[in-house]
Amino acid sequence: MTTLGARKHFLHQAMSGLAYVAAGLLALSVPASAGYPDRPVHIITPFAAGGGTDVEARIFAAKLNKIFNNAFIVENRPGAGTVIGTQIVARANPDGYTLLYGSPTLTLNPAVRKTLPYDTLKDFQPISLVATQPFVVIVHPSLKMSKISDLVAYAKANPGILNNASTGTGTVTHLLGEQFKEAIGARMVHVPYTGSGGAASDLLAGRVQVYLGAIASLSQFIRNDLMTALAVSGSQRQPSFPNVATLAEQGVAGFDQAQSWGGFLAPARTPPEIIATLNKALVEIARDEEARAAIAKVGSTATATSPEEFAAFIRSEVANWTRLSNAVGIEKED
Repeated sequence: MTTLGARKHFLHQAMSGLAYVAAGLLALSVPASAGYPDRPVHIITPFAAGGGTDVEARIFAAKLNKIFNNAFIVENRPGAGTVIGTQIVARANPDGYTLLYGSPTLTLNPAVRKTLPYDTLKDFQPISLVATQPFVVIVHPSLKMSKISDLVAYAKANPGILNNASTGTGTVTHLLGEQFKEAIGARMVHVPYTGSGGAASDLLAGRVQVYLGAIASLSQFIRNDLMTALAVSGSQRQPSFPNVATLAEQGVAGFDQAQSWGGFLAPARTPPEIIATLNKALVEIARDEEARAAIAKVGSTATATSPEEFAAFIRSEVANWTRLSNAVGIEKED
């Protein structure tokens, strides 16, 4: 099976409701690690507070607090394109008391950086994928657009006039934005920012007109008609925005598997019984209606996988970003 085929197969299995139910039944047979946790557990999120990833991490942390009757504390350690926070976990004692809330940047960085102070595939023990969300193509309302064909027609009639934002050169949104422009055959000017906040702010102000970003950080603007959603990635529409068609429905191929995600990882060599204990709890949370509703409110879908499934997913994501980075011609940073 090809890398892309394996990736599609995994996503088909892991994203279905049956996947986390089955995982939950298996996890129930795993005994808890004796005495764990007996002190606070620190969840490192390598992003600033307030973003979609941070909100997801805090929803899961609150539920873990209740399950274990112990403190699961979210710590924001942003910087260096998530390298600072991620490195903290890679070098932490593998005892289950320092965890990483990972995102697509974890698997993107090996594709766009010459060196990293950790090995994405060797220095972490995946626990579970816990949340997924599509990307959304948004435009400034002044463009009076409602579908992708409107954007294509305008961009082709006005080449180089539109500015498309990203969260920075070599980031997920940059690579996906370049792939999108190539897919629709339109010329736009890439404007990189240092995060989703700057990109969203300048789109609201009309200084940029197009942005392809994760839906969780943009949903409030879409609901308040401050941004217009033209399409979502993925193989099906997002339940929270059922009237927004997918890119595939609108004739733009290649984005069925494009998604943002969140998942828990521990340092490599963390005892397997601790990994099993945490996985069991995360499966329970993924089945909790209150947690699912909270995750849905930020535009994501709660899910759960086995550690082995999550590890396979991470490998496939690294391979996919490497392929896309090479296709776009990204020059690796030092």
